[in-house]
Amino acid sequence: MNTYRYITNKAYRLIALFSLFVMYPTGAQAQTIVVGDMLEANQSTVEAYGQRSPSWWHNLGEQLTSLVAVKNEQVKEVALKNIIYFANQYGDKVDLRSTVPYLLSAYANNPRLEIRFMALAALGALGSDDGMERLGRLVRREKPGRLRDLTLIALNDYYRLK
Repeated sequence: MNTYRYITNKAYRLIALFSLFVMYPTGAQAQTIVVGDMLEANQSTVEAYGQRSPSWWHNLGEQLTSLVAVKNEQVKEVALKNIIYFANQYGDKVDLRSTVPYLLSAYANNPRLEIRFMALAALGALGSDDGMERLGRLVRREKPGRLRDLTLIALNDYYRLK
């Protein structure tokens, strides 16, 4: 029996899927930075996110979209981590659908495998119908390996849970 089947909560499955291939940094590197307000995510700010105004959430979505579109790999990596975090924790407050084309591009074209895994995790966290449909087309061109296998698992979960 595959232990993966025992993980039933969607968020926990995504985190488990993501953590199989990406080591989470510790200490100062583990802090998530949100450009604009330059907030560092720690316990007090995590609790404060729920009290943000709709315009703050709108601006966050726009900022993350512009950041994930840049060519700088470090900025893109921070943006991907933020997209994964906010889509999982506050998906009902922030609209990140505009990031989908950039996430698909990172998944399909980025030479760094960890960026591709993060793009997959972000797409899974967003759960966009359009994004998952296009991901299904992209995976057909993917070479056999871990990324392809995890993509098929993510797609299977997405369509099974719908």
